[in-house]
Amino acid sequence: MTDINSYYLELSKVLHFSSDKRERIDKSIEYFKEKIWGQFQDRLQEVLVFGSYSRDTTISNDNESDVDIVVF
Repeated sequence: MTDINSYYLELSKVLHFSSDKRERIDKSIEYFKEKIWGQFQDRLQEVLVFGSYSRDTTISNDNESDVDIVVF
C-alpha cells in the first residue's frame, strides 16, 4: 500500500507542467510581450500575466487550460 505522502508526490508530478513545458510557455509569453510592446509601446502601461499560470496552480493535463494576459 502506498502512503499518503507518496501518493501526493506522484499526483503532483501529473498535475504540474514539466520544467521543459513551462520554459516553452514562458518563452511564448515573452515573445508575445515583446511584440505587443514593439507595436504599441507609446500607448501601453503594462502587460501582465495573471490567473492560475502566474500562481503556478495550472493543471497540466487539462486541455482547456490557458494563460491569462491583460494589456493596459
